[in-house]
Amino acid sequence: MKIAFFARSMMNGGAEKVAAQLTCNWARLGHETVLLTELQTSGGGEYDCQYVAREFVGSEATIVSQRLRELHEKYRFDVVVFNGAINHEWFCDTFCAARALGLRTIIIIHHTANNWMYGCCNTKELFLDDVLSKADAMVCVDRIWALWWKYRGVKAVFIQNPLSVGGEFCRSDSRGGSLR
Repeated sequence: MKIAFFARSMMNGGAEKVAAQLTCNWARLGHETVLLTELQTSGGGEYDCQYVAREFVGSEATIVSQRLRELHEKYRFDVVVFNGAINHEWFCDTFCAARALGLRTIIIIHHTANNWMYGCCNTKELFLDDVLSKADAMVCVDRIWALWWKYRGVKAVFIQNPLSVGGEFCRSDSRGGSLR
């Protein structure tokens, strides 16, 4: 399976570290990841990750949806995974563009309802039931959050953070998309 994976970047954060680990896990399972980043590569300081291609998609709503269509033509991926991003202005349009292309869609939510950041800025998703219920799956790293979304009509599942489970990370020889 080929996965298009939206990730803001591969550096400087917990969600980014999990995203990098997921690319390694998927590669071990035989999947190919096309990494789509909102920020261009920094030239250093990124977490080790594995991908067959990496593309910059920008951050404006009008650009990202169009870019998704172009990249789907180029790479023919089967599923689109949104690593968070629900609060971004481009999320709804891009999610709907993926659905219109007939792609499977998965959303990963890295936060819990009881963390400080949620109360301050991560509330937009609470008003997106109609969009989120169209996802093929929503992965939550918190059991209570998964139950909350199931109750709201979303196909939510709890999957523990991969860094908490195994602690294993990519080997340094896998850096930079060595699967090409």
